[in-house]
Amino acid sequence: MKPLKESFIKAKDLDRLNRWPNPYNLTEKDIKGDIKGFPLEIITLVLNIAKKERGDDYNINDLCYSGVNYAFGWDNTKEGYEFWKSISNKKFDVFYNLYTPTKLKERLKEK
Repeated sequence: MKPLKESFIKAKDLDRLNRWPNPYNLTEKDIKGDIKGFPLEIITLVLNIAKKERGDDYNINDLCYSGVNYAFGWDNTKEGYEFWKSISNKKFDVFYNLYTPTKLKERLKEK
């Protein structure tokens, strides 16, 4: 029998995945290389913006290699340079202060 704490953590992660949009069907196993340690919901936004700027062929493997720093032009986004600089430095609170699951869904739909 698994310890209760381990089961709780997995249930918590599952809840997070069900709340936040995940149009690319990313899993924790996809988050490696230069983006290791980044939450899936942030990587979803990064990948979405990078695909719009670089084309649909850009994928999670490209992002793992390039990292957030080289995925797209930070100044070209509505979030702006300072937001992405904070994200790059793993200060994720700026993301959660700006986005809720609903707001992220709306942002992902923007052209």
